[in-house]
Amino acid sequence: MKKFHLFTLLLVAYAQLSCAASFDCNKAGTPTEKLICSDKNVSALDTQLGKIYKAASETAPDKDALKIQQRDWLKKKRNVCVDADCLAQAYQVRISELTASAGEHSVNAIEAKSSNYFKSYERSPLCEATLSYLNSWVAGSSIFESESVGINFFSEHQSSPIYKLPKRILGSSLGSFDFDNDGVVDDVFQYQNAGSYIYGTIIYVVDGKNKEKYLEQTTLTLDDIHTYPCALDKAQPKSKNCPPVSQDNDGATVEVYLTNSPKVSFSARYTGIQPFSYSGVTYLLLSGENIDAKGYWAVIQPTSKSTFKSVCIFKKNDV
Repeated sequence: MKKFHLFTLLLVAYAQLSCAASFDCNKAGTPTEKLICSDKNVSALDTQLGKIYKAASETAPDKDALKIQQRDWLKKKRNVCVDADCLAQAYQVRISELTASAGEHSVNAIEAKSSNYFKSYERSPLCEATLSYLNSWVAGSSIFESESVGINFFSEHQSSPIYKLPKRILGSSLGSFDFDNDGVVDDVFQYQNAGSYIYGTIIYVVDGKNKEKYLEQTTLTLDDIHTYPCALDKAQPKSKNCPPVSQDNDGATVEVYLTNSPKVSFSARYTGIQPFSYSGVTYLLLSGENIDAKGYWAVIQPTSKSTFKSVCIFKKNDV
């Protein structure tokens, strides 16, 4: 699935948007603008509203009336707020107003048009949110924001770890977050190389519980690092025997299944991985990129000791 290999670019774009409003925060002059830029949630809402307003402006039968309404909202609703909660509520109300009147270009209409792209084997708030993301992603929606349904993808950051990784590991710093949901922040690295030996994503995790021990070492060994998705195989082979470091465990798979769903085997060599948070919990969005899992997506919840919980399974309807 070639679109998935744009994930690195999407991560960069998300990193730029997640802390940026619809305007240049470096030029924020009014107290309201500074308040927007100081709050991540409000800033994201401002970005979302900017896109929705632009789409509405392109289709509004009376563009001048829409401009007057927007200016009136800015003056009487947004700019009178003195805290982030007030701003968030004002943005949410305005977004609802615009999406309700934006016709076929509204977020709701886009989701309705794309509602048949995927079949979901589980109905829960998380699975519904992921389904909305997948449908909008396939539909190429320029309005939909994943964080609007509570999904926040982890984005690459530029800071380097103070310990050294093995030279044989090629990876970029994905972030520092609680990868395995054990209450301790881990250091997470990502390797992608479509068209070479690895056709998906490899995630390296340095367990935060042992950080003090790691800091005393000049270079971490492969035994100090958990490699995903290979580590999620039932046999749980050691990282030094997981691709792309070694080809010994090409057959390592992540078997995901739910009640009334097929058992989907995601290969360690052919699986795309997007880590994200939902309600403060870390999940992995898996994408099958080989013949056996082509067209299947799944959400799993990593736990300690390289185990996981199956949460959602989706099947693309045209595959």
